[in-house]
Amino acid sequence: MKEWMQQDCRCCHSHREERARSSKSQSSDWTSRSTFFNSTEQIETAKLFCAGRCDGTKSYLFFANLASCVVGLEACGGAHYWARRLTAAGHAVRLIAPQFVKPFVKSNKNDANDAEAICEAAGRPSMRFVSAKSVEQQDIQSLHRVRSRLVSCRTQLVNQLRGLLMEYGIVLPQHVGQVRRGVPEILEDESNELTLLGRRLLASLYNELVDLDSKVEQIEKELRAVYAASEPCQRIAAVEGIGLLTATAIVAAMSDGKVFQNGRQFAAWLGLVPKQHSSGGRPRLLGISKRGDPYLRTLLIHGARSVVYRACRKKDVRSVWIVDKQRRLGTTRARVAVANKNARIVWSMIARGEHYRVPRECTHHDLAMRGS
Repeated sequence: MKEWMQQDCRCCHSHREERARSSKSQSSDWTSRSTFFNSTEQIETAKLFCAGRCDGTKSYLFFANLASCVVGLEACGGAHYWARRLTAAGHAVRLIAPQFVKPFVKSNKNDANDAEAICEAAGRPSMRFVSAKSVEQQDIQSLHRVRSRLVSCRTQLVNQLRGLLMEYGIVLPQHVGQVRRGVPEILEDESNELTLLGRRLLASLYNELVDLDSKVEQIEKELRAVYAASEPCQRIAAVEGIGLLTATAIVAAMSDGKVFQNGRQFAAWLGLVPKQHSSGGRPRLLGISKRGDPYLRTLLIHGARSVVYRACRKKDVRSVWIVDKQRRLGTTRARVAVANKNARIVWSMIARGEHYRVPRECTHHDLAMRGS
């Protein structure tokens, strides 16, 4: 391992000046942030390519004519596309998260040092890699990203409508449904101080709100079709606190559950575990780390909020556990605990192909043990 690492460092350093004299042709960023290795004979050829710059077509031709090897890529924009292309060409692709590559960058940041850092990170035996997503998974994630942006724009529009109306002495409740019902009534009311110009402006904003609602509904219709055609989505949606949005988002984000060794790793990847700052044998746990995908973590916590709210009305083992958490830790921490448990249950269902087992009803013995 150390031998080819040293060869890589010498090669990257020797071609640094050659790269500076290269022409300013268009290049793809992923080529300068990739490195690959298989045998000693391929290292020199591979590093010559990493040290140079070329466009995507030349890059693919280079890999297509290269014997099968391991390709290391930083998991940045376009990485999943190139992972699929290179895998089809017979190479083994390893996607590495940027935050895991950063510690290996020596001195100043440039393309040569980035390639060297990726090469060193890809060879680490304990390195964690990102599984490449399929085209279908990227389609589902695109639906979620577009819906998230539309909902954010709708929230901004509703806030602007309420703010403008408040300047005329008209106060509407915060909920978007109240704005949908209230604005048409305000526009038809001739007793308020709104002028013709003001009514036209508010009418255009209201039409924009209706248009956004229509687009969000169309996206949700597409997601419902994806959910109906996906057996894993339907299986994990049986868990309390996980619905259509969360199920499709999890299936799109986690292509292979076996990437994680257990459910704890999946929950940690989502940022639902305490952040640790321990030293000298003294454990110190802080709030949740909030790593990973914030959108997916938000969906899980929102789903847990409804579970915690209804737990007091049920008598099954899970609900009794939630009520006890809420009593001892508070409502907010109980929600995060439920989201963490749901994440671990979902991992088990995806990685092992299991079905959700409904919690059994509590007996008097269970309640007595919980009270003690």
